[in-house]
Amino acid sequence: MKDILTKILEKNITKLGIDYNKFLALIKEKPTKVNNKTDFYDCVDKVIWDGVSGIVYRLNKKQNLYALKVLKPEQSNKGIKKAFLNEIKIRKALKGYDIPGIIKTYAYSRELYFIISQWIDGETVKWNSPYKGGLTPGRIYNTLDTLSRFELAGFFDWDININNIIYEDDMPWIFDFGYTQRFYPSKKFNPSKKNLSFFSMFELFRDKHLIHYITRLERSGREQLGKSLYRYYCYTVPEFYERKIAGLEKMKAKREIVNYAVEQKNYYERYNSRFFEEYYAVDRYRSFKVNIDTNLIGKFFTEIFIVRCEYMIGIIKEFYPLLNEKNCLLFDDRNSSEQEIIDKYSEYIKMARPLIKNNRNYKY
Repeated sequence: MKDILTKILEKNITKLGIDYNKFLALIKEKPTKVNNKTDFYDCVDKVIWDGVSGIVYRLNKKQNLYALKVLKPEQSNKGIKKAFLNEIKIRKALKGYDIPGIIKTYAYSRELYFIISQWIDGETVKWNSPYKGGLTPGRIYNTLDTLSRFELAGFFDWDININNIIYEDDMPWIFDFGYTQRFYPSKKFNPSKKNLSFFSMFELFRDKHLIHYITRLERSGREQLGKSLYRYYCYTVPEFYERKIAGLEKMKAKREIVNYAVEQKNYYERYNSRFFEEYYAVDRYRSFKVNIDTNLIGKFFTEIFIVRCEYMIGIIKEFYPLLNEKNCLLFDDRNSSEQEIIDKYSEYIKMARPLIKNNRNYKY
């Protein structure tokens, strides 16, 4: 069986114009720097990223560019290895769907821990200038379109963060599927074992991508730009909930699943400028809460964690009565007093300061 799989792999690599034996040498050695003038491997254009868990190369053959992602098994923990193998599984499943904005996969190996995929000459969003390299209404609209199709096809990516979508002009490309799971959208809200109804791909994009970006803008003196992008999201997302409702009804989904999508659509349809501060406070609270809890579970503390806790304290001080009255407090914040919540996030800050990982120089 292995011989057959090896022959298939060799055929797929050769089809890309790459010498199979030299490619195997590259996978084995995993060089962190490559001079393409003296490149023994005869395929690497440059090293794009060298991280703790893996390396990403740009391959240049037959006048085509490809992205090669290679795991460093000797440095990766079981969780990272599991995510890498899961990504291969998801990419294999995605071949049966035509979803715009999903990176194409050309070859992979579970044994050698590598993936070769479509190269996109794009960028992740930045915040160094108002609209150059940042989120725009067009990028938000097209991302929601891709996520809508992705979720209705039965895929749910828990890691739609600001680094995992590449934009080619206004076109979004999702390329990291390590934390993507399959599920039945007609039977479950999402793949969570707790079946948390308030998570959809639209909400995850809002919580892990949009609010993150808006907060960056605010901290660099562009608060009004951030608020205008949030307003655009509020006015636009009902269209995609409408699409989701139509898709769910077509597949005869459980009534409670359809009803929740209807509730979300109605919630944002009620949005207008008079209620801006209310909606903005609620959505920012949700975003910070989800991300703080994720950091706590993973014991991953950077400057971002501190900033989010500080923002949470400010939101609770100003909007606790609103959040409590609207039943918007989540998880362990429920049934807690204003002061109890403030004290909790203050303790998180004290606990995290000595543990901050400065090696990434990761500032909010």
